[in-house]
Amino acid sequence: MKINFNNISEQLAAYNADGSALVNVERDRRYTFSEFHLLTNRIVNMMTDRFGMEKGDFFFAVLNNDNLSLVHLPTIFKGPATAVYSNYRDSIAEKRRQIEHVGHCRIAFVETGDLEAHREIFAGRVDTVICMDKPEDPADRADDVLYFWDLVEEASDRTPQYTHEDREDVLLIRFTGGTTGDAKAVPYTYDNWLAMTDAAYALEDADWTRETITLHTAPLSHGSCSLLLPTYLSGGTTVTLNDTDLVRFCEVVQAERVTAAMAVPTMLYRLLQVPDLENYDLGSLRHIYYGAAPINPDKIPALVSQFGSIFTQVYGASETFAFALELPAADHRADSEAARRRLSSSGHAATNCEVELRDDDGRPVAPGEIGELWMRARGTVSGYFKNAVRTAGEFEDGFWRSGDLARMDEDGYYHIVDRKKDVIISGGFNVYPNDVEAAIASFPGVVMSVAVGIPDEEWGEAVHAEVMLVPGTPPPSVDALITHVKERIGRYKSPKSVTFVDMLPISVAGKLMRRTVRAKYRSPQSTITEETPS
Repeated sequence: MKINFNNISEQLAAYNADGSALVNVERDRRYTFSEFHLLTNRIVNMMTDRFGMEKGDFFFAVLNNDNLSLVHLPTIFKGPATAVYSNYRDSIAEKRRQIEHVGHCRIAFVETGDLEAHREIFAGRVDTVICMDKPEDPADRADDVLYFWDLVEEASDRTPQYTHEDREDVLLIRFTGGTTGDAKAVPYTYDNWLAMTDAAYALEDADWTRETITLHTAPLSHGSCSLLLPTYLSGGTTVTLNDTDLVRFCEVVQAERVTAAMAVPTMLYRLLQVPDLENYDLGSLRHIYYGAAPINPDKIPALVSQFGSIFTQVYGASETFAFALELPAADHRADSEAARRRLSSSGHAATNCEVELRDDDGRPVAPGEIGELWMRARGTVSGYFKNAVRTAGEFEDGFWRSGDLARMDEDGYYHIVDRKKDVIISGGFNVYPNDVEAAIASFPGVVMSVAVGIPDEEWGEAVHAEVMLVPGTPPPSVDALITHVKERIGRYKSPKSVTFVDMLPISVAGKLMRRTVRAKYRSPQSTITEETPS
């Protein structure tokens, strides 16, 4: 089907006119729907008129949230070229691999202060480099780069006219997979994005109106972007922050009267530790959507007491750009064992996604049995960009094989037990790190932990845990912590050793990096020491 998003943007601008569309906190930029429509027109016209970008051309963006929001939606829908987004926090080496994988980019958008760090990876791979801000000193302007606002001011604000094939034209490529291995390039069509929006509108707790004010602290190049189009099409406001400083998060929620935000469980746990949290007016928050991992049932009473019943867990993936599972706000209670069991799940299947559990041979497993989570929806992409081998291994008959192991309970709720690659085989038994980490998190003073398997002559693999405590908490006895875990989940699942750490490795997308912890103990020289935080 053909679609011209420029007409939709023009209609939104006419209907919402002076309504607030975008707020960039750090740069104090505020755009109404009319202003944002004209600005994104200029950006598209700049790329096509000045640089001749056409269908099949790529532009690379390695930007903070405020600047990325300008070349994100609706810009990518309005023009003919394909956007390639790198996570701003990715390493230089990773960004080089991303550009090399795509092949060649006509334009690269980069933060002005990051130009020198990226020169080498742009050389020979990018035609034109565009910095986002002019240096304060004109003498610091580079001769071989152009500046975003100079170009935009020269461009026409006429509404472009590009018609896309909504299920064929690739409008965006972004990278995923950094927590388990080398990132993979995922291509999105316009219809993939509409599927994501429909999934958001279909949530049990859906509440998308002109009054919606959505705060993005996580990178817009990743999961947080799933809330962009639902907010925009509803006439709501998108607010961006460039980092996840939680004090700043509270200040912005209070100042902008934010109604919705996306988080990961680790962020929620840390939010409870913000100094003088009770002094912030956070009462405007109506929805906090979180994902990446199930929430710990022991943390829920404090979270609900502090913020109210506003939490919705959503499970999805870059490859299936829609919410596959949801755990609505009504299920976020821990007042009974049955409620706690449900809370430890990732929710029930969303209404617009097929969810199946299958064994290693691709056969469905019975309820209560563990199988790999397969998902199929309109948001499921056709495969990985320029990676036929990975596509053949992970996509089948329209389904994406997630690599997550799960079981479905008698009420239809799915419990993610772990990644297939993360399962620890100790003494012939499968131990799922999620189970171990949940038990550790119920111990007083623990913020979060990572459980991994380490080589062991007797057990094959032994369970080892790195544990992060609430700042200022005296380190507990290792024996007491291990005994606590044994009582919760059994002896064979409990850690054989524990290390207390000040920080745990977290990916640029906010996920705990088990492979980073595991690698520390896989080298021949590695030894386990039961340390306490400094």
